[in-house]
Amino acid sequence: FEQHGIPLCDAWYDKAFSRYRIACPNVDNLWKLRFSKHPKSSPSENEAEKGWAGGEFGPTESQLGKLHVFGIYDLDDFAFGDKCFELIRATSDPAWVSQY
Repeated sequence: FEQHGIPLCDAWYDKAFSRYRIACPNVDNLWKLRFSKHPKSSPSENEAEKGWAGGEFGPTESQLGKLHVFGIYDLDDFAFGDKCFELIRATSDPAWVSQY
């Protein structure tokens, strides 16, 4: 994460559980790109954490267009390699989020 300029993130190998761990608020917030409220919230929850997607069921066409630079052209696409880190870094920038 540091190599890609992503703040407040750390990754390590947890020997006790034989797996890699990530502590990164920017990774934890990636769901906000696709949803307008947290996907695990119930429909009756008025205080559900808000996402960044402008549509009720996903990002607007304009928002999806902003993801093209990361290799995401459809809701089923993923960002890979350096593009993935660029996306995570972008979501840590309040100016990028406000334009999204």
